[in-house]
Formats: sequence, structure tokens, C-alpha cells
Amino acid sequence: GSVPLLVGDMPFGAYMTVKDALHNATRLLKDGKADVVKLEGGNKKAVETARALVEAGIGVMGHVGLTPQTHVSLGGYRQQGVRAESALQLLREAQALQEAGCFAIVFECVPAEVAAFVTSQLHTPTIGIGAGSGTSGQVLVCDDMLGASGAAVPSFVKKYADLGPITQGAIREYVKEVKQGSFPAPEHSKHMSEKELRRLHGLAGVEIDVPVSTGAAPEVPAVAKATCNADGSYQRTHSRRMGGKAALAGAAAVSVGMVLAHSEEP
Repeated sequence: GSVPLLVGDMPFGAYMTVKDALHNATRLLKDGKADVVKLEGGNKKAVETARALVEAGIGVMGHVGLTPQTHVSLGGYRQQGVRAESALQLLREAQALQEAGCFAIVFECVPAEVAAFVTSQLHTPTIGIGAGSGTSGQVLVCDDMLGASGAAVPSFVKKYADLGPITQGAIREYVKEVKQGSFPAPEHSKHMSEKELRRLHGLAGVEIDVPVSTGAAPEVPAVAKATCNADGSYQRTHSRRMGGKAALAGAAAVSVGMVLAHSEEP
């Protein structure tokens, strides 16, 4: 079957100079396990950087039109290439990136007619995002197409699902259960054996409350203060009787076979 190509989108600041680009792209391939990298921009500097990476044996995907990393300098998130002169500039940038050795070029947020025309003038595959159906391929941001971001999405996005409300509801339920103390439940936890817990108490040298049987008035159990020996056995230090809620808590401690400390007064 086909093998996916992992494209590492180099973040802003990672390729301000050719030296930076070579260093960071190499790390992205070696440490990030990317197959190739993507750079934004089609000006002279971007083209020189792309060429240097290609000559170093690193595959490069170009990106023209709306470049999100520098959207402020473009006047915001707005369509590019809407006039003939700016559309011609996109063509020139794409041709320069092709000449530099880019194996593919992304067109973002440009008129469908422009993307189709520029694609027809290139032999390099093009990938559109908000650029109509005339490109060689398409891409969308996963969170946008799945409706998972909870934020407004660009008009060119088709939402194939609406996972935002489901995700938000699940998070709210999780927070509520944590505050109530109902999560994590016993089945969501791993437990230490009672013997090892006793040994831990002994190694730490702490006193704990343990329920004991006294023979007299068995319906009112007693609690002993005890330390634990290294072999896991208890050594009683002193004891007291429990009543009311404490008695019930003591009985519960016996029934589940766990050692519990109680805050109720006798």
C-alpha cells in the first residue's frame, strides 16, 4: 500500500537565516522523524532558503498566498491574489520555488481561478487550502474539519463532524467528577498489596489507625495506634474506642481489608 509522507511545518523563527534553516530542518528530520519540511513565503529570501535545503538533500514543500506565520504583514487573514497584478506575483513566486527544487507548493486562500491558472503553468504538484478545486491536491486543518477547535473556522472549511460540543461536554463531566471525588474510582487505580503497604508504614516510621477486636462490646470496635515492623506486622502503641460514624468507618475498614485513618472524634 501507499506510505504517508510526513511533512514537518517549520515554525516561525526556525528559518530566519539559511544557517538556522539548515540546522533546524536537520533536527526536524532526525529528531522529529519528519520526511521533508515546509517553508512559507515566495520572496527572494524564502527561495534562497529553499534552494539551500534542497541542495543539502532535504525535501522542501513551498507555501504561497496567505502565509499564516506572517499574516499580520499581509493585512490579516484575508484572500491573496485577488487582482491581476498580485496574482501574477503568486505565479512568479511559485515558479521561483519550483526552480529552487520544491517538490510541491501549497496555495492558501487564493481565488480558485488563480490557483487553477498557476497550477497549469507549473510541473510541480500544488496543494490547495481555500484555493478551489483546480489544484493537484487538497489539505484542511484537522481541528477545523472535525469541528473540534470550538472556534470560528474559515469560510472555505467544510466541517465533516462537530466534535466540539462532545469534547467540551466530556471535559466538563471530568472536572465535575474530580471536584466531587467520584473520579478516579477504585477501578481506575492500581493498588499496592496490604503487606507492602504495612512495610511502607514501617519503613517510614509512622503511626496509623488500625481496627482491632476487643472481645468486650464487639459492636463498638476499637482503634489501635500502631507502628509497623519491617516484616509487615503491626506493633500496637495504644488504643481507643470508636463510636457513631467512626465505628461505621472502622467496620468499613475491616470489610475492605484496607488500613484507614479517620478524622472523627471518639
